[in-house]
Amino acid sequence: MWCLAKLLEIKTLLELLKSNHKPKLVTIDVEETVENCIKLMMENDFSQLPVMKKDNVAGIVSFASIAKTIFQVGKNSTKRTQCWQQWKVEDVMEKPTLRDCHQDLFDLIETLARDSYVIIRTDNKTYEIITSFDVLHYFKELAAPFLFLNDIENTLRAIIQSRFDEQTFEAEAIGLFTYQKRREAPKKVDQLCFGDYITFISSHWSNFKQPLGNESVFLGYSETARKIRNDVCHFRNPVCKSDKETLERFLNWLKEKTKQNVQSEMSTNLGASAP
Repeated sequence: MWCLAKLLEIKTLLELLKSNHKPKLVTIDVEETVENCIKLMMENDFSQLPVMKKDNVAGIVSFASIAKTIFQVGKNSTKRTQCWQQWKVEDVMEKPTLRDCHQDLFDLIETLARDSYVIIRTDNKTYEIITSFDVLHYFKELAAPFLFLNDIENTLRAIIQSRFDEQTFEAEAIGLFTYQKRREAPKKVDQLCFGDYITFISSHWSNFKQPLGNESVFLGYSETARKIRNDVCHFRNPVCKSDKETLERFLNWLKEKTKQNVQSEMSTNLGASAP
C-alpha cells in the first residue's frame, strides 16, 4: 500500500529529483560581485541563485532582482549605476521564501506562481531549490496514469459502440455477464467496468477483429492495463515508469487501430459510391 499524501510531500519530490540526478545546488556568496553572479547564472542556465552567508541562506538573487535594483537606484541619476557590475550580490538580492521539506507541495503553489522558485530546508539542515517547472513536471507525472487510463477506457467504449447498437449490446451483455447478487447486468456500454470491456470484446472477437487485428496483442495489453488500473485506483502500488510507458503504448496502439479502421471504412464507402 502507498499513501497519496506521502507523494505530495516536498521531501518526496526532492528524493525524486535526486534520483533523476538533478545537479547539486549552486549558490553564491554575499560578497561576490554582480558581474560574477551573472556569469554563474548564464553558465548554468539559471534564472536565480540562493545567496549564502556562511552556511545559511541570506537571500535570493535573480536577473529580475538585479534589473529592479539597477532601475530603482538609477531612477534619478544613471551615474549611480555606471559600475553596477561591481556591486556586491547582497546589494541586489531579495528576501528568500523558505519552506520545510515535510510541508505539502500545495503549500508552494502561490509562492511558485509569484516567484517561480522556493528554497527548501532539508532534514540534514542543507538547502535545495524547487522551481515551478519541477512541480509542474512532477504533477504531470502523477496525473499521467489516470489520464492514460481515462483515454483507454473511452477508446474501448467507443470501439464497442461502433460495433453494437444499444439494443444489441444489452441483449449480448445480459447473455454474457453473470452478476448474481452483486449488481444488475449492464444495459449500456458505459456501465461496464474495465474487466468487462476485455471480456465483452474477447467474447465477440469476430466483431472486433477488423479494427483490432491481433487478439493476443489486445489481450496482453488490456490485461496488463487492468492490473495497473487496479493498483492505481486502489492505491496498492506506486506507478513505475515502465507501467506508464505500457499504458501509453496501449493507448497509442488502440488509437492507431481505430484510425486505420476509419480510413479503411472511408475508402470502402468511397469505392462503393463511385460510378
